[in-house]
Amino acid sequence: MLSEAQRILYEFLIVESNLGRPPKGRSNKVFRGYVFSKILAEYLKSHLKSGEIVVGPLWIRGLEWIEWDCAIVREGAKRLHNMNWFLPDDIIALFECKVSGIYGKREELPEKFNQINYNFEEAKKICKNLRKCLYVSLMETKPKKKGINYYEETKKHIKNAFILFNSRSVDALKTKHKDPKEIASKAEEYEGEWEALIRAISNL
Repeated sequence: MLSEAQRILYEFLIVESNLGRPPKGRSNKVFRGYVFSKILAEYLKSHLKSGEIVVGPLWIRGLEWIEWDCAIVREGAKRLHNMNWFLPDDIIALFECKVSGIYGKREELPEKFNQINYNFEEAKKICKNLRKCLYVSLMETKPKKKGINYYEETKKHIKNAFILFNSRSVDALKTKHKDPKEIASKAEEYEGEWEALIRAISNL
């Protein structure tokens, strides 16, 4: 029987296996990100004690230059002009969701971490009921020997970062198996990450 984290990976892999191949110079990265956010939200909502989880893209009034992947809003929060656009006081938690986490050259990482943290800090300035800003990644690289340990770097530089699987493990399994369920059941899951995320949102 698959754990909740494994079921999230399994459902994502099913969708991913059905994606069309984008033409040269194009990417389905945004869609893949939406798929992960949508699946994640479905599993998180059963753990909420209050509030409503909303899948992005969504925006906060007064902070429209920042697009959010997911949010927990107050029960009964109204969408401004029938859009995923919310008043700052209705925001309880905000999510930055990534499928494959942070990647790039070592010298590029500080800018990427700073951008995520900057967005969180900007939201905290105007959302007086904001209790948590959370970074959630489906998978992140943790090399066995040499190379950048993106898992550790992300955990070090972003508060409330939760990373579910080792992407190297998932990628290696994809070359051997076509069955998404088998890949999900055998992928290296980072111990305690899903449980920590559930605690973080259940206490809101």
